Amino acid sequence: MNHSIESFEEHNDEVRLFGNHQNQKFDACFDAVLIANGARSQLRPKAWVKVDQAYPWGAAWSIVPECQVLDSEILHQFYDRSKIMMGILPTGAIPTEPQQRLSSIFWSLPTPKLQNFLQDEQAKQTWLKQVSERWPKVAQWLKEILYNSPTQPKWLSANYRDVVMTQFGQGRIGVIGDAAHAMSPQLGQGANMALLDAWAFSQSLQQAQKNQNIDWPLLWQHYHQLRRSSTQFYQFLSRLLTPLYQSDHWWAGGLRDLVFPWMYQIPYFRKEMAITISGLKTGPFQQLDYERVAQTPKGSSAFHLKNESLSDY
Repeated sequence: MNHSIESFEEHNDEVRLFGNHQNQKFDACFDAVLIANGARSQLRPKAWVKVDQAYPWGAAWSIVPECQVLDSEILHQFYDRSKIMMGILPTGAIPTEPQQRLSSIFWSLPTPKLQNFLQDEQAKQTWLKQVSERWPKVAQWLKEILYNSPTQPKWLSANYRDVVMTQFGQGRIGVIGDAAHAMSPQLGQGANMALLDAWAFSQSLQQAQKNQNIDWPLLWQHYHQLRRSSTQFYQFLSRLLTPLYQSDHWWAGGLRDLVFPWMYQIPYFRKEMAITISGLKTGPFQQLDYERVAQTPKGSSAFHLKNESLSDY
């Protein structure tokens, strides 16, 4: 931990990492490298990147004491057309203060406006007025947070990216999670996609193990078979649906509010929507077998790896 990786070099039998730790240069060798450092990764091989662009909308967000005026066990999202969106998300607690439950607040904004969110008193009053006109109970709670809380909320900017790669791995290098397939958070699939990446890599690793060695071309062939179609489906769907939730289109919110409740009343579409949100879809009419994904790994593997990390160097 606390190591900054700046670059790497792949060789026939190892990958060498170069970076900084406690203001000191270092380099270290590993059998392979999985790049999983998020949507704005500078380590993923540029030759594999087909699309890497920022979304025009993002969100201001902060973690605050738990919201008591709403059900604290579920995510609440409020929409007014596609220009206004607010969410309140249960966030648990930190280990040092387990009794203080927390909530995350997020407020949709065009990316250029994120840095100036609630910068002065007038901005706070304008925001509270916007919320109060739509959700008075929440506005009163926010007013308490902004004016009567012992500590002021720290607002951060969530900037979203669309990242499409032609491949996720080759040789001893792989890319997983948001670094491999960042998308808008409207489908809520970031964690699902990352977990399925980890599952697919473990499955592929088992397939590619040969007498204490790894057949890397076979591993990535199997991995792409498991993950490519699913990733393409969710990225397409995310690109298609995001304007219905965050955009300046006058028609987007009305279309969303008309179609989605209607779809939910039809058993077939309700089932397909649930499967989609679970992360298991690989296409409009295909899906992963849940039992296959959820099964307990077989016994012990014949492959034993030494547990090392950068802190050992």
